[in-house]
Amino acid sequence: MKSKVPSRKFREIRCDIGTKVRLLRAGANISQSELGRVLRLGQAAISRIEKGEQSLAAEEVYVLARFFEVSPEEIVSRELSFIEPGSTGNRSN
Repeated sequence: MKSKVPSRKFREIRCDIGTKVRLLRAGANISQSELGRVLRLGQAAISRIEKGEQSLAAEEVYVLARFFEVSPEEIVSRELSFIEPGSTGNRSN
């Protein structure tokens, strides 16, 4: 039998991811509408994602990672340490 993750846990995960999306977007100084165009979503959907009310599809995580020049793992991990306020996530290698 599969173990179920409580819906509250999913909400926490969506909120963590939404916070990262908001920080990356704000660091890049782009609007929710502009990010929506990148993901082919409306501004309202971006707002719901940032609030943890809507999940991202795997393809959307990949597009975000490419756009912000971070790894997909950094977007979906529970850690916020890789994002500094005002940073777009872009790194010099």
